Amino acid sequence: MLARACTSIVGRSTACKFSNRRIVSKKPVKPVFLKRKNAMAAAAQLPTVYMHLDRGNHKLALPLPSGEKVFSLKEHLNVSSFIEDVLMEDPGVKTVEIRDKFGRVSKGTPADALLSADWTVTINGKSLLVKSPPRSLVGGHHVAIHPDLLQGDSKLSMFKTYVDSMIQASKTELSLGDYIRFAEDKGVSKESALAYLRTLHTLGAVLFFEENLELRNKILLNPKAVAAAVEKALAVPQLKASTKATLETKLVALKARLGELQGEYEAIDAKSSRSANLISYSVLGGLLFQWLLFARFTWWDFSWDVMEPVTYFTMTAELSLGGYLYYLWDGSAEFANKDAWTCLYNWRFRSIAKRRSFDIEEWNSVNNGILQTQEQITHYSD
Repeated sequence: MLARACTSIVGRSTACKFSNRRIVSKKPVKPVFLKRKNAMAAAAQLPTVYMHLDRGNHKLALPLPSGEKVFSLKEHLNVSSFIEDVLMEDPGVKTVEIRDKFGRVSKGTPADALLSADWTVTINGKSLLVKSPPRSLVGGHHVAIHPDLLQGDSKLSMFKTYVDSMIQASKTELSLGDYIRFAEDKGVSKESALAYLRTLHTLGAVLFFEENLELRNKILLNPKAVAAAVEKALAVPQLKASTKATLETKLVALKARLGELQGEYEAIDAKSSRSANLISYSVLGGLLFQWLLFARFTWWDFSWDVMEPVTYFTMTAELSLGGYLYYLWDGSAEFANKDAWTCLYNWRFRSIAKRRSFDIEEWNSVNNGILQTQEQITHYSD
């Protein structure tokens, strides 16, 4: 938990692969925007299953044809691992589908993505709403436990109320012995009390370092104060200011290099566009000439009986051979005018850039570096 607090304070580096300029790619990808209904709104009336934390493991009990079974959702694995566990556990399970608020979740999605919000699991056509234990934010933000989790576990609610009463009494720490005595007075065994304490620690409501010899008998009631002390000890404000200054210097250098490449890029871009347009209109001219030639042969030199098989064979050959050659050339793009023009443009851009010794990889790297650095500066400015 302490390491998590340090990580949230010091910050994290981000990776950006987007650009506000045209970047030549061999296989362009078109974004597809789909309008989806909110899947979680439709799931509001479904039977509910609560996922709970047990010694850091996320567990949930699912009703299967052979009876209720308990499964663990492992954060470091993909959703496919969880689906395979369900299918292998009961031969009566034929289909398993997982959906979140955006729609169906692919099997390659990290299981960690399901732990930040509620989701639905459909087993043999029967859907269940899974309530995930929310992750609390620690540090300069807030520490809170979702009300649904407290309502689903009365003992957890009791211990959370007890901790809140200690905080209201201006206490920053609580001895483990006092906590155990409170639990035993309420009829809760020591083992169960420790299990709930670990859950509160995992949720970020308290800090309990069970394996630390110096802290194992103390319960720290104010994680925010601990995070603030870590921030002060690490001189985070000074570190952020220093890092921001370094990033600003890097941004100036990247923009200067972009200015050096900009003129050559625009010249190649203009020539590539003209070449792509010229090829496109040349193909149009060739098709128009072919149509006029067939018209001449059909109505003047020969007849339709003679020209019909010729036109059929010619058009079939053009579509089949031309389409297949286009697929071999760049199979990632659709056989459409816009995609074909983009392929022509990229082909001409690479050819011209190679003749002029223009480094496309450097251009892309500089553009991505500018966006990434700007995002990092914004992060350290917060």
